[in-house]
Amino acid sequence: MFVGSLLAAALVAPVAMSAITAAVPDHPWGFSRIYNRTAMVAALVFMIVFRRHCGWPELRRLLGRGPRSQRAADVGVGMAAAIVSIACCMAWAFATDRLGPTLNEYHFFSTRTASTLVGGLVAAFIEESFFRGLMLASLTASLGFRAAALASSVAYSAVHLLSSDRGFVWQGYSVGAGLAYLWHALARHLEPAAVPPLIGLFVGGLVLAIVVRVTGSLYLAIGLHAGWILCFQVARHATRVLVEVPGTSPLATRHFLVGTGWAWVAIAASAALAVGWARVAHRDLS
Repeated sequence: MFVGSLLAAALVAPVAMSAITAAVPDHPWGFSRIYNRTAMVAALVFMIVFRRHCGWPELRRLLGRGPRSQRAADVGVGMAAAIVSIACCMAWAFATDRLGPTLNEYHFFSTRTASTLVGGLVAAFIEESFFRGLMLASLTASLGFRAAALASSVAYSAVHLLSSDRGFVWQGYSVGAGLAYLWHALARHLEPAAVPPLIGLFVGGLVLAIVVRVTGSLYLAIGLHAGWILCFQVARHATRVLVEVPGTSPLATRHFLVGTGWAWVAIAASAALAVGWARVAHRDLS
């Protein structure tokens, strides 16, 4: 389904781009945005068509567990655990001259923090519902939890290879334009420096799968995920790396912090804190 939606988007996106350009010649959207939106629609269509195999009942169970106050508390605790753990590990990175402060003014950070918080919560809800809800549940039914957790975490890590490639120039409709874009978007990550961030994203996905398994709910995982997004995005603009970044791909530059050892420790520590709280606060954990 995941691969199918990418290939379907590669075929449909050039048609959609041509139609939009013909209707609105001065539209501001690049082909990367059209492709990503088309892939999202294609994935939704696949999930509806193959809904019997996509884990929808399990997703409803994961989202419906516990009273609303408990769900809100789980999200808040997950975010707090992420912030505390990453702050402690970042302090170590500062102390060992791996990170330093930037010279940006405070209002830059306050504005970015507010927008990242909202965006992080939305992104965390969507990604947790798909990867740790639908995908993990459907794969667990056929492969067992361990294999499903590994496979869904690989998919979660790999999807970051498809970040918008705004450098791709649309040159008019052709049957292979979508496939050309897909290859261009993937090929720019083909360097050794992209491997550590991919490992960090895989570790995060695996940790979140375990959290969902232990708690029987998505909300603690949503809080952790949103907290990670908030911390790493703000840190990317509020700090400067004092070691040489070994690559030039978007993964190596935008997600460099996620590929560091201290970030992996912070991810694991935040999950341990959150699950520890959940075990004490909710005795009915499955």
